[in-house]
Amino acid sequence: MDLADHRDLLTSEAVPPLLALAHEALAACHADLLTARQTVLSARDPVGIHGTRVALRRLRAAATLFGRPLADDMILALRADAKVLADACGATRDLDVFLAGVLKEADASLAPYPDVSRDLRAFRAAAMRLRRTRHDAARRVLSGETFTAFDSRLARLLAMPVRHIPVVPPLQLPEPPAPGANALQSAIPGGLVLPQPAAPTTDPMPGVPAVAPLPDALDFARDILRRRDRKLRKGLDRFGKLDGGARHALRLRVKKQRYAAAFLAKLFDHKAADAYIHAAAKLQDALGLANDRIVAAKVVADIRAAARPKGRLDWVAGVLTGWLAMRAQAGGDDERALAAAGKRFVRASRFWRRDEDGEKK
Repeated sequence: MDLADHRDLLTSEAVPPLLALAHEALAACHADLLTARQTVLSARDPVGIHGTRVALRRLRAAATLFGRPLADDMILALRADAKVLADACGATRDLDVFLAGVLKEADASLAPYPDVSRDLRAFRAAAMRLRRTRHDAARRVLSGETFTAFDSRLARLLAMPVRHIPVVPPLQLPEPPAPGANALQSAIPGGLVLPQPAAPTTDPMPGVPAVAPLPDALDFARDILRRRDRKLRKGLDRFGKLDGGARHALRLRVKKQRYAAAFLAKLFDHKAADAYIHAAAKLQDALGLANDRIVAAKVVADIRAAARPKGRLDWVAGVLTGWLAMRAQAGGDDERALAAAGKRFVRASRFWRRDEDGEKK
């Protein structure tokens, strides 16, 4: 069953909107994952690793977002293997970001120094060799038993018909009859009514798991987006007091909110939702610049350690480490970009709000 089939099935009136949104989000993530994974297995283009990692992270976010209110253990169970698979791509992705960003920037900045430029070329060659090794490791994981089991479980989940059990009102017992109303009833102590045989019932979908009563999709979306947005705004208010770890945690919360907004956007005005999602993406990118420089220092150390003969790249690795430290101390452009992105996000319309909520959108 492909994504179009899922949409036909899940947009019927018989399926609650929250359940439809969950299946559509998981199906879209699954399709993106399969496409990106094929690129990883067939080529060494960085877009494959990046796309695979993003698809897995979005899938984990969707499983958390929808699995809890749906109380669906099958959806929640996807998160652990998705993390293992995403982590398998992480080391290669860190190298790709370093090669395309930090090292290219260092090349331009240190170009006036011929000796440094020459050694940076050797450093890049060593980085590419390490990338090949890490990419091969990612391929093994993405073609191994963990991925096969994960993909099979997700495909079965998406292909499984799901039905919803509406809330059943409490059973209303009939009032006892008045004394003397019926000879048989009068003969029974307390005047109880004998139970009638239950009418035969048929299950239209025998053997198909049923889903417990679900929260209203709009109420759920408004509540989860509001609560997460408030936490983000509080974090931005005290951003200057946050250390590197706390800033990275804030970036992860921005990313999760961006994914959640995208999954739930179809319930609201799409223009307002797109503006909010775009502002969140820009804030995530700005927060990521500082994190990229922190990760870059570790990548430099990894490339240095992998160089053969040992110690061959120690000098240029030291130059890069010092250059990164100087950039971190200066940090003017990065901080200005971050401040601008933060202001745009704070001004972005909270598209889920209702007029009667009494707060500005």
